[in-house]
Amino acid sequence: MSFLFLWPSEKVYAEKAKLLEADIYYYKDHLIFVTGDIRKWFSSIQAIYASFLTNISYIIVSWTSFKVWKHLNVMRSNMSTQTRDIHKQMTKALIMQAIIPFLICLLPIGITIIMVIFRASIDGLGIGISLILSWIPIINSATTILIVKQYRRIIIGFFKRIICLKSERYTSTIPYATTNQITNNNKISQA
Repeated sequence: MSFLFLWPSEKVYAEKAKLLEADIYYYKDHLIFVTGDIRKWFSSIQAIYASFLTNISYIIVSWTSFKVWKHLNVMRSNMSTQTRDIHKQMTKALIMQAIIPFLICLLPIGITIIMVIFRASIDGLGIGISLILSWIPIINSATTILIVKQYRRIIIGFFKRIICLKSERYTSTIPYATTNQITNNNKISQA
């Protein structure tokens, strides 16, 4: 439904096309873009609604994570050391997986919204933010791999095998002879 309200008029489209043509980082031959105007009340309502949903999501995740952490700390005496270790690793991984999207996704989007509200135009900002947003899956996965001990060991072992295979290519082997072979060779050569 929102696309009906946000669909730009020809006037808005022409105005935004001029902005893109002036941007040195935008490919000039294909002016394909989506535009909207924050000055319209329905755009403002959607931005507020999206911010509200995001904040509520983080509040719910934080609250439930805290409750689980608190419950597991109460049950700590009934846990083995291995279970406690796994609990610590998973807690760290979940905290990092909540913080990273905030820094890599919500912060750049927040900066973009502030720039739109104040009608600031910085060349290349959109491309830079797009590049930052594309790193979320990689960084979240890498965080889990580095924090969870079993995953970390497997990856380190994998890289050690690769490094060892490469180093074996450049090592040389020197054949050696046993003392029996040397004495036998000496006897043959003396005869």
